[in-house]
Amino acid sequence: MVLEMIRPGQQTQDIFKTFCDYFVRSGLTPINFVGHGLGITLHEEPYISRYHYGELRPGMVLAIEPIIS
Repeated sequence: MVLEMIRPGQQTQDIFKTFCDYFVRSGLTPINFVGHGLGITLHEEPYISRYHYGELRPGMVLAIEPIIS
């Protein structure tokens, strides 16, 4: 569900909200982030988190961290 949303044009806050909803339905407490960009440094924009707003664009490389199934 959340992974399918990670594509160009998606808003980071929409991804984060879906992530939080899924965690709550699974009986878990959501953490404050889903992932972040990777580039020259380890942590770069875009941040998919409670506190950041942005849009995913083609060619971005992301690290998606809290995976549950």
